[in-house]
Amino acid sequence: MPLLSKIKVESINENNTVHKVYINGIEQHNISNICIEYSPNSIPVATITYNAVSDIDEFAKIQGIFDTDSIREAIKFLSLQLQFDEDLREAWIYSIESALRECRENDIADTHKIAEAVLERIME
Repeated sequence: MPLLSKIKVESINENNTVHKVYINGIEQHNISNICIEYSPNSIPVATITYNAVSDIDEFAKIQGIFDTDSIREAIKFLSLQLQFDEDLREAWIYSIESALRECRENDIADTHKIAEAVLERIME
């Protein structure tokens, strides 16, 4: 999904209590909350909370919208966790070591491929 998306919130009853939400023209379903923040001289930020739906059993294209500030905060939090949680830190080190060992065993010398292997192992 592009960094900037066209969002439309449309009231569907006279009391303005029920709304439809569209992102880039595609209606969004299972929304429990939407908050649109406006700041002077800034692009509005829409935060959408989706309900967890347990009865979906079909193929779907999964799309996510991520705020870069939220991602930076998550990385800072993860960095802090890695400093204080020795088990988590050791698990990550083991995963990185395992990916590097596997690359060595398969004679992979391309540093980009090695970096991809390490990233994939951490994300598992």
